Amino acid sequence: MNYGLYLSASGVQANMYRQDVFTNNLANVMTPGFKVDVPAIRQRDPESIEDNMGRDSNRLLDQLGGGAFAGPQSINFDRARPEKGGALDVFLPEAKEFMKFRGPNNETRYSRDGRLAVNAERQLVNASSGHPILDSGNSPITVEGAGEVTISDRGAVMVGGEEVGVLGIVGITDVSKLIKEGQSMFKATDEQGLAVAVDEINLKPKMFEASGVNQFEAMVSMMRATKSVTTNGNMIRYHDHLMDRAINTLGRVQA
Repeated sequence: MNYGLYLSASGVQANMYRQDVFTNNLANVMTPGFKVDVPAIRQRDPESIEDNMGRDSNRLLDQLGGGAFAGPQSINFDRARPEKGGALDVFLPEAKEFMKFRGPNNETRYSRDGRLAVNAERQLVNASSGHPILDSGNSPITVEGAGEVTISDRGAVMVGGEEVGVLGIVGITDVSKLIKEGQSMFKATDEQGLAVAVDEINLKPKMFEASGVNQFEAMVSMMRATKSVTTNGNMIRYHDHLMDRAINTLGRVQA
């Protein structure tokens, strides 16, 4: 077995994974409320350790390691910049504050995409997903009646000057328990103690949160990952060339 060839192949696979993640980040540079995915690579244990081979290991190969593995992927929940929005849009100033929405099967979804709209049933919904936003009592907010619909800086939804509900805004105690579901929506892996009430809501009406992607950083990261894929691919070709020389030139029996 050409051990170096397998090490280089693991480098290709791991960096292709990084390339895919950075490409997806770059594709969402204009997606409001999008949070950046952060890929990781870790060193793979040598075969003797991974397979618990004990004394049957080769010390020289062990020193080379076992190549690279795609590590745990995380999400960067840092707050993105606010942008000017419409009359029903809101911006959450605190990074760990989220709005609650009613998702599929009446499950709760969380998002920082503050672009809101009114659907055909006169419910206040997320403009991208169409999920109804919930109030502090976990009920959809209906904006029946005549008059302009506005949202105050404390999250009160007003119709013609009359309050019809308050946006359900919560603080997330552990953002690592949130996983992406698309359209800047998150679902919780464990709801126990995750969402807590916010003592003082202080929104920025008529604003919304932009994408968390820095297009220049995402482009540079993608280029670096591509270079690593190319470098490891070249190493595979070098190992293949060495095997060819060893078999067809050095290993040739002279008559």
